[in-house]
Amino acid sequence: MAADELAKLKTAYQAAILKAVSPVNATYEKELQKLLEQYTKEGKLDAAAEVIAEIKLINSTSAQTASSSAAASTNSKQGGQASESTDHAANQRFFVKKTWKTPTGTLFAFDEKGTGSRSFGNDKTAFIWRQMPDGVVQVTGERNEGSRIDTWYLRFVSKTEAYYGSAPDEIGMKLTVQPR
Repeated sequence: MAADELAKLKTAYQAAILKAVSPVNATYEKELQKLLEQYTKEGKLDAAAEVIAEIKLINSTSAQTASSSAAASTNSKQGGQASESTDHAANQRFFVKKTWKTPTGTLFAFDEKGTGSRSFGNDKTAFIWRQMPDGVVQVTGERNEGSRIDTWYLRFVSKTEAYYGSAPDEIGMKLTVQPR
């Protein structure tokens, strides 16, 4: 019984922290996204990679808080041990150091440290990628040399199955993995 009361108190505490910190994190992430877009447009890929690392840190901290709260709740209901939050880094083996092709022939080549390149025909541009807490990969870069910054969203299911779209809720176009 005492363990259930402690678990409930921990859950309430984590929920209160998440509620208090979420607006601050959202504002900070919004400003970081603006900075990321600026650095990407200016071709400052090292600086952009640092911004991506900070965004990942903010998202992982929020995800860990939410996960801890959910695990504590599950723990109190099931009487079991709280589980670790899911690590999406394992998913990166599906796309890092790989190239994926869209049905129209655009290639997305992913490098380590959150960078890569997008090419269509002879047009090749750099991009920055980051993995969001739900595992979706957000790619930000110029569509063409000197054009506006665009964002694409990709979901990697396995080493041979992936999808992309222009919004997180519109990921439905199939990608095919290419030899590199």
